[in-house]
Amino acid sequence: MDRGGPAASSTIGWQQSRHHSYVPARIMAASTRSVQNPQGPWASTEAQGLFLARAMKSALPLGMDDQTAQDRSLTWAGLLARWTEFAQASVALPDDGAGGQWKAAVPAIIELQAITHALSELDELADADRPAALDRAELTCQSAAKALYTIWSNEPPAEVEEIIDDARAMFEAASNAGIEWTVASDRLVGDHTAGLFAAVSPLGFRGDVFVPVPGYPLLRGSPAGFARGPAGAVPEQAVMKAIGRFLTRLGGKIAGPERSANPRQVYRRNDFATGKLRPDLVVSMAEPPVAGQPLLVLAIEGGKLLSPALPTRGMAGAEAAEPPGIEFAQPMAERQEGVDSQASG
Repeated sequence: MDRGGPAASSTIGWQQSRHHSYVPARIMAASTRSVQNPQGPWASTEAQGLFLARAMKSALPLGMDDQTAQDRSLTWAGLLARWTEFAQASVALPDDGAGGQWKAAVPAIIELQAITHALSELDELADADRPAALDRAELTCQSAAKALYTIWSNEPPAEVEEIIDDARAMFEAASNAGIEWTVASDRLVGDHTAGLFAAVSPLGFRGDVFVPVPGYPLLRGSPAGFARGPAGAVPEQAVMKAIGRFLTRLGGKIAGPERSANPRQVYRRNDFATGKLRPDLVVSMAEPPVAGQPLLVLAIEGGKLLSPALPTRGMAGAEAAEPPGIEFAQPMAERQEGVDSQASG
């Protein structure tokens, strides 16, 4: 599988939750006792399997802070110990029925969690090793997910679906991540991209770059640019400096670059009832597009200069038009969690 196109990563760190959530010893002990004691509160094999799946999911760190090699080895040792305990607890489940399904699913669930955790540390690999690592991760995830769907005849429990989704989300983040600059002045106006390509092409850059639409002002806090190297490699320092110089070519200041799991888009929106501009809206490019004019364009893809279609300047003069502010969209997953919590409440 060719991963020489869009994707990137680095030692800068994930823009995701950095919470470490492990199963407390008392929960581990309870899960083991409940499986081994069919007279306990988890006498149902379905309940036993659900409890194991929930405990196994909570055993996985959701993100990684910058750590020393010793810290990482301790984390892996701790995870291995817990996965071993889960596997041992599952032995008490029957071989048939619902219990047999959960018992058969344990290896694939552990495999998915191991890949999810490993992908969070992909930045530790050398750039040359990333394509093969991503390919192996993708194949492993596909194989484990297929096994789980087969066990439950394509209808796995919600807890298993979440574990599959976690692995898929981490794989997508590792594949599509990059580095992002933000506007650090009251406004920033982008220039045409020929100069950018002339600066990065001699450096051997073969990744992707998103830059502002020329002539349209971006406001403080807005994403100003995004870059990612092949197979998740962060662009070299010389390339990042060249992009930074280009972004401020017409004045203005930028902050960053910072690691970002997905590029973000900023939309310029009009209130059609009044004809006035609404606040700009910043949305992850992993989300569906929203109504409005996107102000970041893919100018370089796979190291090749593109000629994206640029918006026609409005009647009021786009260079002078500035929105009254900027808003940041809540991620779809968080919106859905809010809907679910309200429904359950």
